[in-house]
Amino acid sequence: AGHAMTSGLVDYRFLDDLPQQRVTPDWVRREPLACVGGWEPLFHRRRRGNNTVDDEELFAYEHSEPFVRELIDAGVNIMITSYCKSLYIDESEYPLKKELAAHCKKHGLRLAVYIRCDNVYAERLADEIRTRDVLAQRADGRVPIYGREEYRPCTCFHKPDTMAWFKEVIRRAIEDLGVDALHLDGFIVGGMETVDAC
Repeated sequence: AGHAMTSGLVDYRFLDDLPQQRVTPDWVRREPLACVGGWEPLFHRRRRGNNTVDDEELFAYEHSEPFVRELIDAGVNIMITSYCKSLYIDESEYPLKKELAAHCKKHGLRLAVYIRCDNVYAERLADEIRTRDVLAQRADGRVPIYGREEYRPCTCFHKPDTMAWFKEVIRRAIEDLGVDALHLDGFIVGGMETVDAC
């Protein structure tokens, strides 16, 4: 009650009877979002061919204190950094995430992490896929893939193992990196029946 039906894309008449599940942080209500993002981890940039000769140095710079100061000087107040692509967190890149989180906290730049878990990076997570029931399965028994990328089979959010893995990813970002926000992308839950539906 009290919400205008024309306030944005949500018709609040259908939500007013639902209990509030979470509290929106004050900074989200007070501050405009001036955002910069580096969504793709280095391994994915390389796998897709979106890289340069000095990609490792550029990636390291995206996590450096001078970069954080440049963003603040440009008026940015939140940065989204790569973190979990296709349920994969690259442990070789993780120390850079810890450094970036420390630089952001030191200089007052809010930090968000990019998470995409609607598919799994099969080339790196073959052992996990064998031991965890996470893959989607179409009506014909085949596992759907993301676009035409066969190395990215789709996960199914109806499966407890998928949700447990997803929660582990989120918990680590919050507890270990101390992020201010999460950027959740994709989350394709199947498709039309018989076409990639799980």
